[in-house]
Amino acid sequence: FSVFVRSFFLADPEFPRRLRVSGYGRSLDFLQYLFKKYAQSELTKESDRNMAIRSLMDRMGRVFVTEHRYGIFASFRFRLLLWRPDPGNDNGRHVVDNQELPSWSWMTYSRIRFFDTTSPVLHVPTDAALTFSQNPCVLFIRVRRLKDCTTEHEGRECSILDAKEEPVGVVWFDTMTRSNISLQECVVVGREAGDSEMTYILLVEVFSKNSYKRVGVGKIKARCISERYWNGELS
Repeated sequence: FSVFVRSFFLADPEFPRRLRVSGYGRSLDFLQYLFKKYAQSELTKESDRNMAIRSLMDRMGRVFVTEHRYGIFASFRFRLLLWRPDPGNDNGRHVVDNQELPSWSWMTYSRIRFFDTTSPVLHVPTDAALTFSQNPCVLFIRVRRLKDCTTEHEGRECSILDAKEEPVGVVWFDTMTRSNISLQECVVVGREAGDSEMTYILLVEVFSKNSYKRVGVGKIKARCISERYWNGELS
């Protein structure tokens, strides 16, 4: 959709009610556009920025009739979790009430980029993966192991190599300083429709027993991800 169409939603006196009839694809495209703009809001206090985002989501959540946490609507969660920091981001983490935002929230960064909403078409998990828990900072996840994968070079964007050192995907680390970690566990977010083997993942690492933190996002061939999984929590 064009910038004009996206801007129309904001200028519309019926906003956000018109989102109820705009359809999933157009609503998602608008949300990603809106969140990119709000992430860059330069208010005097960071807490004011995050409060403004929550207030806006409260209004839209009543229209979508869905729960939301830290910039993620439950009904759009698979696509909205597929974000990455923009190149040139200052790596600064925003703090609300002296508590860090959850690692899976795009609100952590001031410059973000979402994966395209329509291409490729994604098949998302239909099971209980990536659901909200009673703790507002926690997502229930299903953790899978990556099969002997490494990265080719340093930097936020890295090629993923399999055990034979052949390219099988790409990963974007959330911070430059984390680019030297080994690739071990991930959470499947969606798979490309059609004949493609590419699977979109959140890269995670153990934080404490049964608890994980997000450290990046990527896409990798499905054969490099174990079918076996175990339940965990992402905070």
